[in-house]
Parts: sequence; structure tokens; C-alpha cells
Amino acid sequence: MSTYGKKLSSILALDFSCWLSSKNLKEISFLVEKLAMDPTLTINQLLKLESIEEIPKAHKIFLQAEGIAEQANKFFGDIQAMKDKLSSMRGEFSELKKGAAEVRSQVDSKSLFVQEIDEQIAQLQSRQAELARDLESKKEVKLQMVAEKKIMEKSILAVIQEIHKAIAEIPKWEMNKKNPKKRMDEILARYVPFNGFSFKEPGASCAPSAVVASSATQVPGHSKE
Repeated sequence: MSTYGKKLSSILALDFSCWLSSKNLKEISFLVEKLAMDPTLTINQLLKLESIEEIPKAHKIFLQAEGIAEQANKFFGDIQAMKDKLSSMRGEFSELKKGAAEVRSQVDSKSLFVQEIDEQIAQLQSRQAELARDLESKKEVKLQMVAEKKIMEKSILAVIQEIHKAIAEIPKWEMNKKNPKKRMDEILARYVPFNGFSFKEPGASCAPSAVVASSATQVPGHSKE
């Protein structure tokens, strides 16, 4: 085997991917060209040599096919990725839809709660206004009662002063009460014996004027002695 044949055989012993390096492709083209002029090659070797000579061209076709395959893989990979993304988005959409329903329910519930609070606030404000009016009215009543209380206090003080003054005069009035009673008793004691006495002759009836005079001399509470 010639030196060119050995070198070509050593390259062909490598993996196909190694053949396609720029260095080996140049080497293969050079070796094929040299071996094609070797008269010792058999028909089978020459036919194989022709096929090997097509490796650089096959390399271009291989690269094109590889590129197309990569594009196809990328295409189907993108489709699968989109399908996976769609599935994920559907799951997220389902969760969002569920979450939106829950939020809507919470919003409705809280809106109702807020409405109830607004109604309570309105009621409290109305009650506050009512209490404020009642408070103003009570303040006026309070002022009036305070004024009346002061007047009553003055009246009570005046009555107390009158009572104290009257108490101070009790001895005087006790004496005034005692002396007239004594005089009245003395007068009654003096004139009671004259009750029914007549200066007319016996058997004569008393004149009306005498009866009236006799009745006028009687004092209630004292009997005839």
C-alpha cells in the first residue's frame, strides 16, 4: 500500500464527524487525487475512491440536511414548547379564573358590608343630630332650672330669715298671747254673773234688744257660771 493509501486509510478509520473537519477534507481531496493516478488500484478500490472523492460535496449536502434537521427539530420543539406553554397558560388561566371568582365574591361581600356600615353611619349621624338637638334643648332647660334654682334659693333664704326673725319674736308674742287671754278671762269672770240678769219686773219678758245684748256678751268656749 502506498503512502497516500495509508494516510487515507488512517483518516477513514476516524469517525465520520472527524472527516468533515476542514483540514481532513483538504487532505482527503489531495489523497484521492494522488491515489486516482495509482495504476495498482483495483476496480473496486477505484469505485470506492470515487465515492470518497464525493465526501466534500457530501459534506455540504450533509450540512444542509443537518441544518434542515435542526430547523425541523427546532420547529417541532417550538411547537411542543408552545403546547406546553399553552397547557401551563390554561392552568394559570383556570387558577386566575378561580381566583377572580373568589375575589369577585369577596368584593360583593365586602361591598355589602360597606353598604351596611354606610347605613349604620347614616343612622348614627341621624341619631347624633337628634341627640345634639336634644342636648341643646336640655342645655336651655338646665339654664332655666339653674335660674329657677337661684330664685328658689333666694326665696328659701328669705323664708329662713323670716323664720329666724319670727323665732326671735316668739317670747314677745307668747307674752302678747298670754296677757290678752288673762284680760279676757278677767273680763269674763267679772261679767258672767250678769248673764241673764234683768232690771224689769218679775214675769216680764225680755225685750229683743236685751236678748241680743246678752248674747253679744257671751264668748265662745266659756259656759255660764
